[in-house]
Parts: sequence; C-alpha cells; structure tokens
Amino acid sequence: MTRSSLLLVCVALVACNDPPPPQGSPAPPATAASASTVNSSAWQSLMVVRPTGWTVTQDPVENEHTGLLAMAPDGKCNVRLDLWAGLPKTPGGAMVDTSKRSVTVDGRKLDVIKTSQFQGVAAVVDAVFANDGTSYARAVFRDCSADQVDQALSTAKLAKSIRDQ
Repeated sequence: MTRSSLLLVCVALVACNDPPPPQGSPAPPATAASASTVNSSAWQSLMVVRPTGWTVTQDPVENEHTGLLAMAPDGKCNVRLDLWAGLPKTPGGAMVDTSKRSVTVDGRKLDVIKTSQFQGVAAVVDAVFANDGTSYARAVFRDCSADQVDQALSTAKLAKSIRDQ
C-alpha cells in the first residue's frame, strides 16, 4: 500500500483521528455523522474519490480544510477534491456555467457543472458540489472527458449525511 493510498483510507474513515478504544472494548463503527453537528474528523469523509489506477496526493488538514489531487493514468485528466468542516473561508471567484448534467454518485443524484469560468478565471472544468448543511465537498475535474469524470465518480463514496438528504 502506498503512502497516498494509506492517507485515502484515513480520509475514508471517520474515526481515524480518534484515540483507540480501551483494550477489550469494541471499536466504534467508521460511519459519517448524520446529525447536524459533526465530530472533528467526520467532515473529512463527506466525499471520497479513489479512481482505480490514478495517482493520488493528499493535502494535510489545515484550518478545517483538506483536499487531494488525483491524476489519471494519461497524466492529463485530474480531479481536485476539497473538503471543508464548515463554509469555505473565502467564497472563491465567479463561476459561469455552460452546461449541467445529472449523475448518480453513491446512490445520490448530483450535478456535474461544466464551466467557462471558474474561481474568477477563464477555465473549462467539470465541478461537483455536495454538502450536508454543515460541511462541504467540491470535486473539480480538469482536462477530463465525460467518460473519465463518470468513471472517477463511479468510485466516489458519500457520507451518510449527504446520501440521506
């Protein structure tokens, strides 16, 4: 298992930052919080994208934000996943939608939004947004075909708090 795979496993598990239970007691289940408040690490598993064969680089957790970059085997297509424990600290720049299509991600319908401007600059990206009312996730695909976006999203897992909305 590579270091990046190990970090993804940590992002996927809600309790990875929690101390181990006392010896002899059962470990708590690794599920996302479904209440309106989240524990200190539940927001880190709102959305997990692990496309098979892609190279993944995990960011450290800073200021209730983390992210990862996954690069497709072609070395061109990539997805940037950002996760926030609350609202992002800055709203980013303007976004201009050019099209929208609905996809099912881990049982939940989400929109893939194609843009001509993203975060205030001219950029064609496919963006997917999800939130549970408390925490927020954004996946931004650059230089990817619709098939590559769909393939990556077919591996995505959403927290129960998002799936149940």
